[in-house]
Parts: sequence; C-alpha cells; structure tokens
Amino acid sequence: MALRAVQGESTDYAVREYGATSEQVDRFTKKLHEEGEKDRKAGRRKTSTGDIEAALKG
Repeated sequence: MALRAVQGESTDYAVREYGATSEQVDRFTKKLHEEGEKDRKAGRRKTSTGDIEAALKG
C-alpha cells in the first residue's frame, strides 16, 4: 500500500462529512482533550510500542 500526503485539517472532515459547525468541533475537541488529561492523571493511558500483533494478544 502506498502512502501519500493528505491535504486539509482533521476538523475539515467533521464539517464536510457530518455538517458540524466550527463551534461544535471546537467544543468536542476541548472535551476530548480534557478527558484524555483525566485518563493520563488516573494512569489509564497506555503507550503503544507499534507492535500490533502484541497489542491484539493482550
């Protein structure tokens, strides 16, 4: 599979695909980051080694 550069920002997708407003995307992004920070502080985040096979084994 060949990889190629993609033009645009990730927020463009939500606006185009789902009709979300910029304000909705901003609120969602803020909430997502807040939840991620809570998980980090609670020790619920895991670091990926990039080994998909090992991750699937659990």
